[in-house]
Amino acid sequence: MIQKCPKCGTWVSTDSENSVGTSAAAGAAAGAAAGSIIPGVGTFLGGVIGGIGGALSGRSDKWNFVCPNCGHEWTVEDEKEDQAAEYEEEQEKRNCIIDLVGGSSILINSSKEEKNNYIKALQRYVSDSALDNINDGKFLLRILYDALAYSQLVLLKDSTSAMSSIKQSLSLFPEDSVSLAIRGMIFGISEKPLDNYFTMKSLVHYSDIDEEAPFTHFTITQFSERFEQLSTSYVEGFLDIPVNNRKFLVVDEKLRCLPDSFVVLPYDMLPHGVMFPSGHPRVQELYVVHPYKPNEYIPYNDYQLSLFRDEIREFSWIMECLGAKSISFHETQSEETNKTKENSSNTLGSAEYNNSYSAKGAYGHDGMSSEYKKLKSELTETKEYCITQDTPPYIPQDIVWYQHRPEWHRNCESRKAGRLSKASFMLSTSSISATSNQEKKKIEADLKILLFKANGSHEEEENIQLRSEESHTWSVDVDFYPLSDYRKKETIVPSQITPLLDSKPVDKKNWMMWAMGGVILVLVLILLWILL
Repeated sequence: MIQKCPKCGTWVSTDSENSVGTSAAAGAAAGAAAGSIIPGVGTFLGGVIGGIGGALSGRSDKWNFVCPNCGHEWTVEDEKEDQAAEYEEEQEKRNCIIDLVGGSSILINSSKEEKNNYIKALQRYVSDSALDNINDGKFLLRILYDALAYSQLVLLKDSTSAMSSIKQSLSLFPEDSVSLAIRGMIFGISEKPLDNYFTMKSLVHYSDIDEEAPFTHFTITQFSERFEQLSTSYVEGFLDIPVNNRKFLVVDEKLRCLPDSFVVLPYDMLPHGVMFPSGHPRVQELYVVHPYKPNEYIPYNDYQLSLFRDEIREFSWIMECLGAKSISFHETQSEETNKTKENSSNTLGSAEYNNSYSAKGAYGHDGMSSEYKKLKSELTETKEYCITQDTPPYIPQDIVWYQHRPEWHRNCESRKAGRLSKASFMLSTSSISATSNQEKKKIEADLKILLFKANGSHEEEENIQLRSEESHTWSVDVDFYPLSDYRKKETIVPSQITPLLDSKPVDKKNWMMWAMGGVILVLVLILLWILL
């Protein structure tokens, strides 16, 4: 006897109450073998093949069933409750669907009428409500939508309808690699590198597809060639992508995982013009774009202190140009983050993946990072400057931070105008932040996925922790040279030119009268000569 499990819908067969266990086990093994040929079929065949012979050859007043899929048990005492006919009908429909889906790629050179008839057949099946009652009906519906999307795109050149169909497929199985890769093919190639990267994030799933898998519609080679075209466009136009969309970056050997929280660049195809610190980039390390230099990337774990050091360097240069006599820094506030406190007792720390991400081991007993200790040591020394007497106070042009620090402007302008001999400023690391807590958690999770894709192991994922940011505030006192110490530039007055002749200016009207008289005199002389 054959019945569908009332709990999960799997087909189960049994011959009698004495052979339930044997029948279910045999059916499950046979179903698994069938599933290795056609994915998804093994589940519904479990328990059917092993007991079907006994069901046909013997009769019993009692049939006990055990579902090999969910373990549900039930008993049937009426022979009329045998569902063999329904099973055969369902199998016939299933086989028709599989045959139909498998024929999508052979219709490329067919007539328009044949293509339209094929697509209509697919549409009839996807609208068949009977699929809801078929075991693994979702699987059949997915492959139907995949085939429909492929056919609408390739046979009818209708990308809008194809996208609608593939969305239906992904609503059933959002993580299915075949459906995601097909969606990437539907997106096509754009002139915008960010659009192409978005397409790559979908198409990259082709690398997870088994080359022997059925119903992929496109070949693995076709997927791969399209991905290479998109990669080239994306890399060449990388710096044209808005900064907010490429704020976080990881360099990897291959583009095999493209998460949402950061972008990825291939190590052997780095875009021209993208800059890294000396010794970088490193594979699988996280970088953050400089907030005011859109082509420069800084390692995440060095980001805050590296930029704070850069800000202090520019600040000191501006003060020097404005005539600073001395600059002294005083730390007024130093707050430890939770991560710093957690690691403050770890003098040796723990192992970490490539020494890139773990915060452990970076802090001493006082909860202070080694890099910050170096910076603090530099700042606690008062800096003194010599005056350049021939150059009055000015604000230099080659600066980046000044435009984004309006709180500096008033004092700097006052000093430039000569109204200030001393000034105080506040500088803080808290003004330089790479991530919010939510962003950080998402990046850490995506880094684990990327490393798993790259290395095939989760062994080190617990050690992937981005270093926490520190909060330090410094007051800065600046003494300026008085303006009297600068040399005043002499005003050059043009010397008067001594005239060669001490004569009165010629009256223009008199000059004109003399000229007219001369002309008249010449004309009179010519006339007399002609008459004589």
